[in-house]
Amino acid sequence: MAGLSEALRDKEFCLLTTFKKNGDSVSTVMWFALRGETVYLTTRGQSWKMKRIRREPQVTIGWSSSSGSSRGKFFEATATEVLDPEERESAIRLLNKKYGLKKRLMDFGLRFAKDKTEAVIRVEAHGLLGQEFTNL
Repeated sequence: MAGLSEALRDKEFCLLTTFKKNGDSVSTVMWFALRGETVYLTTRGQSWKMKRIRREPQVTIGWSSSSGSSRGKFFEATATEVLDPEERESAIRLLNKKYGLKKRLMDFGLRFAKDKTEAVIRVEAHGLLGQEFTNL
């Protein structure tokens, strides 16, 4: 079985799906960086997405277009907030390297956001979801 890193290699966006208390899914297009089979993402620390992950770490993740159209294989995974300072900094460096000026401009704009905290998310896949999307 091909791994998550293979499915996301050379891609710009992923689709992360988190789950509400009632089981409804909420999908978000996100930038990501890979280290082995681990995916790193960032979001605002008090975002609803982060609150859902803290409550229910089971997520799905896969490749998507910038508009959220699903592509390729999707994986069941566990998402956790990275609290270790060294791992956080390493993940942020990976994202900065991958997205360059776009990431720095986004970070600058977020200085003016109400929530100035940044959460780093570690996603580790543990199985293929069983569906594949193509040409949507």
